[in-house]
Amino acid sequence: MFKVKKATSEHLAKMSIRPEFKLGESDKPRLMYQIVSNSCYSVLTESGTVVAIFGSNNINTKVVQLWAVISDEVKRYPIAFHKLVLLLLPEYLNNSTEHRFQMTIREDFKAAAKWAESLGFECEGNLKMYGVDGSNYLLYARVK
Repeated sequence: MFKVKKATSEHLAKMSIRPEFKLGESDKPRLMYQIVSNSCYSVLTESGTVVAIFGSNNINTKVVQLWAVISDEVKRYPIAFHKLVLLLLPEYLNNSTEHRFQMTIREDFKAAAKWAESLGFECEGNLKMYGVDGSNYLLYARVK
């Protein structure tokens, strides 16, 4: 049902990003840098529609910040997408030398928080005024 490929700038340009992600203009160059440096992947339907782009950044030698930008298209395939992530995430974690994997989620994005918990991440606390717009975020982590 899905293909996972190295992300391209075309994938980002074609993507209909879910409004809950509230990407600002300052986020787009950062995403483009991630894509150009080949450090992220796209999830595509068989017809080539972009469902998500995801990647990671090393905070230090043992801690990784995970991130994803998900399109409106995911609403058409929620179970299949979740199953794909459940398949890929353990493989990524087990093949990694890092021991801590974390992500930040906007405090008002309840669906993302629930999804992170279903993937085995635990909420470790609040990040007050963390967003560039002053919004609060939650820190989720999973350790080996």
